[in-house]
Amino acid sequence: MDKFELLYRWIRLMQSGVSLEKLLLDREARRVGVYGYDPIAECMVYELKESSVQIVSLIDQKGEKVLIDYPACKPSEIKNLDLDAIIVMAVGDFQVIKKELHMYTSAPVISVVELLYEL
Repeated sequence: MDKFELLYRWIRLMQSGVSLEKLLLDREARRVGVYGYDPIAECMVYELKESSVQIVSLIDQKGEKVLIDYPACKPSEIKNLDLDAIIVMAVGDFQVIKKELHMYTSAPVISVVELLYEL
């Protein structure tokens, strides 16, 4: 799957009244981490900004060098975060990323593809 397909799905969901907030709350994910900061992740952060879903941290290999108004950390620094879920923005390599994140947390790790396509 490419990023265009992902954006198309997201837009179609929004047009039908299904928000990211609803998708996350349906999974009981009120405190989330977002792994992999890219333009789509930036849009997700912006959409959730005024919602009841709190973005606790951006998780990225660059760590604190991610320039945004949210805390950021490297994957190895997430062990003390109180998270209900981590949303992985990377379309490829999800299983590798999930395995790495589970070395540091027991929080569910959800692919953005899974989030947007599994209703």
